[in-house]
Amino acid sequence: MTKIEKAIQVTGKKGEIPSRHAVNKMLSQVYSVLAGTWHQTMRPKHFTNAAYSAYGFRPRSTKYNKRKTTKLPLVFSGQGRQSTESARIQGTRNGGRAIMPGARVFNFTPKGWDKPLRDELLRTNAAEKQEFERIARRLLREMLTSKAKIRVKLA
Repeated sequence: MTKIEKAIQVTGKKGEIPSRHAVNKMLSQVYSVLAGTWHQTMRPKHFTNAAYSAYGFRPRSTKYNKRKTTKLPLVFSGQGRQSTESARIQGTRNGGRAIMPGARVFNFTPKGWDKPLRDELLRTNAAEKQEFERIARRLLREMLTSKAKIRVKLA
């Protein structure tokens, strides 16, 4: 499951922005689109050789690489990549999630590592965060017809 949360604020004077209920509905839709974008376009990049430099993946041991069926990161047998291809996308006013039940295969910590392998699957880099911010601003500007101020900043 990847999460995108608490990054968007819509502010303005009374009458300039829609009701709180309408804004919350908009935020839910935007977060849902962002989670879907991550799953469709950014998740597959984690399974390419470019992921080592793009996401700062730890280098694998020579022994491990010899046992693998491919030379791609996060792919030992292909089960993990295949199991994350389907996801349930959820959006709320506070964030969006791509829930991938098959991603459980990444819930282990390799020997000598301090974090589980799942952390490598869920990483986003600075360019992707900027892309999320750009998409969120564009969607909100399309939804809002007023002079409301939109603040989008992903941590």
